[in-house]
Amino acid sequence: MFLSNIDLVKIIILILSFLYVSSCSSTGSSYQYSVYERAISDKPSNINNICSIFDEREHWEKLVADASTKWSTDIPTIMAIIHQESSFNSKARPLDDNNRPLSSAYGYPQALDQTWSHYIQKTGNKSAKRDNFADAVDFVGWYIHTTVRVNNISGVRADLIYLNYHEGWGGFRANTYNSKPWLIKVSKKVLDRSKVYRSQLQKCSDYQSSVQPIQDRNSGSESGNNSGDNGYYSDWF
Repeated sequence: MFLSNIDLVKIIILILSFLYVSSCSSTGSSYQYSVYERAISDKPSNINNICSIFDEREHWEKLVADASTKWSTDIPTIMAIIHQESSFNSKARPLDDNNRPLSSAYGYPQALDQTWSHYIQKTGNKSAKRDNFADAVDFVGWYIHTTVRVNNISGVRADLIYLNYHEGWGGFRANTYNSKPWLIKVSKKVLDRSKVYRSQLQKCSDYQSSVQPIQDRNSGSESGNNSGDNGYYSDWF
């Protein structure tokens, strides 16, 4: 049976449409752009208010509370670090002007590949992904917990914790941040953000159980940088 001219035209249109879609999905720039757009739309609408965040992402509060309990860490500090690192953008990645990655940092916590691998090794969380919020808050909780033990600081001193987060435990002990005034300024922003989050939580009747920061079980001086469990937590980054 011969095809009519109309049928032939339809077939040609279908073939051309398929080829067009295939080329768009294999174009790197188009794919990166679409991922970026989805990541932006996935962010809570008001990341400066922790109550608003939990209202929009109801399961997030439990995930952060679980990480807080598991690692004896402070909920506002966990959230303030993620706010600073990725603004709650699950696909965040530092790029240069040519859209090339500046480092291996990725996801909610902006953890480097090496740091993330070490976290997986120490916790056994082999399926953890940096763009998964549950894994991200567990990672940040683990990092804060380890920082408190290794460098003997308070778990609610978000500024000192952030300096450890950025410079590494050994870098913090070596005071490398002193040569980076901009970083000290950012760490103060993280501390201020944690205080704002804590104050906001105290006004959210639905979240009263999350208000009180869990006691630092292993903390000592709030400003000291003495080494603690360095035999176990080797200074690898």
